[in-house]
Amino acid sequence: MIIRLLETSTAFSGIDYNFSKVERGDGELMKACSFGYLEGLTKIRPQDYKNYLLAISALNKRIKNTQLHAAISTEGTLHDPRELTEIAERWLKEMGYGEQPYLIFSHHDALNNHVHMVTSRVDKNGKKINDSFEKLKAVSVMARVMRSRQENKLKRELSFNFTTLAQFKLLLELQGLDAEKIVQDLPPDTIKFREPPQSRRYQLKALFQKYPSVELLREKFGIQIVFHAKHGLPAYGYTIVDHPQKNIFKGSQIMPLKEFLASPKDTAQQRAGAIRQQRHIAMELPGYSATAQCSSQATPLAINIAKDIDDEAIHGPRRNRKKKSRTNLR
Repeated sequence: MIIRLLETSTAFSGIDYNFSKVERGDGELMKACSFGYLEGLTKIRPQDYKNYLLAISALNKRIKNTQLHAAISTEGTLHDPRELTEIAERWLKEMGYGEQPYLIFSHHDALNNHVHMVTSRVDKNGKKINDSFEKLKAVSVMARVMRSRQENKLKRELSFNFTTLAQFKLLLELQGLDAEKIVQDLPPDTIKFREPPQSRRYQLKALFQKYPSVELLREKFGIQIVFHAKHGLPAYGYTIVDHPQKNIFKGSQIMPLKEFLASPKDTAQQRAGAIRQQRHIAMELPGYSATAQCSSQATPLAINIAKDIDDEAIHGPRRNRKKKSRTNLR
């Protein structure tokens, strides 16, 4: 994960920059938090957000460059925009900006997924947010956030019912974790193999027969389908990740692949597109709204500071990952 502190500004130019990406279809406003009366409006203009931050910043005339503009980037598509937004929220909180009005944008015009954050260095009482050793703090906070996130993910994944080590590794990979390293470093007897309840198999089979659509299973029931295929060949199997009840099944335990793919109720393009992927398909989890208003409320890390994330993302070298074929053990 990479954290970058971008340009400072007295006029919150970061808002113009990010909304210009949104207007061109290269970005999306993921979250707007703590903007007071603006949150009651049905349509908020970019200038409204800027005026709000300018008004807050005007409470302290001694601070010249009041804008904090930062970006968080992941390797390729290792983390999706939803996950990066959650990481950005945690980073802002740890940096002392959790109660500040802030905007989080996702950009779609680069090889690597990344989000931008814009907020004010002046709080609503006119006090400056502590920025001592800010660059060093940004790096250390990001490392702490990612370490905590990995620990929480691992705790959750260990609570799933699975019967093979390959299934557990797949579960870790779907969370963006280094499965091989984690399994190697875990103390003996930490991984518990448990057979999912038979009753859940019958429930899932009934769901598959009534709602034979990958998208519908994902969005309506939180059932994640992961197809397995060797390079350039049709899928030879699939795995079912039952997030609501924390179970992992080999697909054939619920429904044979041929039968699962043959349903006339699903669109041919949807299934065919999924199977053509060279590696497993990790479907997103349900329950996420792209543009959200704020509520009331580790593996080795590659973290550094640079001036502009987009230039490097667009013009930098494409990272090629080794494609490994999987055996049908999941």
